[in-house]
Amino acid sequence: MTNSTSVLRDSTEAEVPPAPTKATGSAAAGGEAVQLPADVLPILPIRNSILFPGVVVPLSVARPRSLAAIQHAVRNKAPLGVLLQRDAETADPAAADLYTIGTIGVILRYATAPDGSHHIICGGDRRFRIVEFVDGYPFLAARIEAIPESEATGTEIEARMMQLKEQAAEALKLIPEAPEELAATLQAITAPAAAAYVVTNFLDLKIEEKQQILEINDVRERLDRVLWFLAHRLEVLRLSHDIGKRTRETMEGRQREFLLREQLKTIQ
Repeated sequence: MTNSTSVLRDSTEAEVPPAPTKATGSAAAGGEAVQLPADVLPILPIRNSILFPGVVVPLSVARPRSLAAIQHAVRNKAPLGVLLQRDAETADPAAADLYTIGTIGVILRYATAPDGSHHIICGGDRRFRIVEFVDGYPFLAARIEAIPESEATGTEIEARMMQLKEQAAEALKLIPEAPEELAATLQAITAPAAAAYVVTNFLDLKIEEKQQILEINDVRERLDRVLWFLAHRLEVLRLSHDIGKRTRETMEGRQREFLLREQLKTIQ
């Protein structure tokens, strides 16, 4: 999991540029700021990353329409919809290039680096689905509906949660770059949906697999899917750890043999 502050090191807080003075359609006219209906959000397409509810991630933003979306959100202290694009190579994604389920994001920090690049720290709130995209704005915009999380309980859910936390804790110990505070954070989580998202976020999965987990509505099914991925990843980490340990032991043994031979040469 990426440290949420590292991407902004040596950056300065950005001053949000003035609101667009002209936009097509009904977006803005005569220098007025862009106004959106209550159920319409600016959409931020992202490559090779997923924003999960309850997770904070750093994002770099460069495309003009994406910059317009985050600047609108910052200026109006409003959320935005974060969606994965289907093909990371698509330079200027349209509606058909995006998945239809994403996460409502809240911009916690917006900054520009000395080289002029734009960065945000974005916190995930709730999942949403696209109802329809709407035209007439300087950024992608869509009418959305929030997806409520089911509050699953019971012994089966509790057992899955326990297994998830135990396996995740072991995996974190075997990942050298894992933040130390992540294990404590995970153990403190009591909501099954939140635990599944946090674990999925740090797992080394294909981006399409993470999107699949985001789209699963049934909590038990989501936990089972995450546990399956976690078990596979844990097996790989264990094997890698054992191989590394055997390799170090072999190298240390050879080093001892070399030193012994050198000592024998000196004695002779």
